[in-house]
Amino acid sequence: MAKQHELIEQKTLFEFLAMIEGHEPLLQYIFHVPNGGHRHPAVAAQLKAAGVKRGVPDILFPIPFDEYTGLAIELKAGLNRTTKEQVVWLDVLEQYKWKTKVCYGWVDAAILIVEYIGKSPERYNLLIAKDAYVRQHTTKKTQKKPRNTN
Repeated sequence: MAKQHELIEQKTLFEFLAMIEGHEPLLQYIFHVPNGGHRHPAVAAQLKAAGVKRGVPDILFPIPFDEYTGLAIELKAGLNRTTKEQVVWLDVLEQYKWKTKVCYGWVDAAILIVEYIGKSPERYNLLIAKDAYVRQHTTKKTQKKPRNTN
């Protein structure tokens, strides 16, 4: 169920990015890495043979801004936690001057992306959205125990 929530957060984030892409054309180069999820073992073996790696961040934006080479986001929903492989990927990318972050929910990721390209979150009403998102999800978070997503 947690992966389904992450998928909803991913879709919502990319719907938002599509809405503002006309104002921020470089956002056309941000993409989701379809690494996770459960697959038939034969498909998983084919993907592994084709180079799919565990732990690669969910969202990559390989466009440099300021002192950063690119932006890598691991998107989580609810109380999901990063895996060891995800932490390693984020650490390695950070060593190579990528800005990296684990974001909890689409609004957190949207704020990071907008700030990364040098814009204010207020420009797209993201601070209002963040307040609403936090209020909506606070009760759900306090009712569940954290668990590892391995």
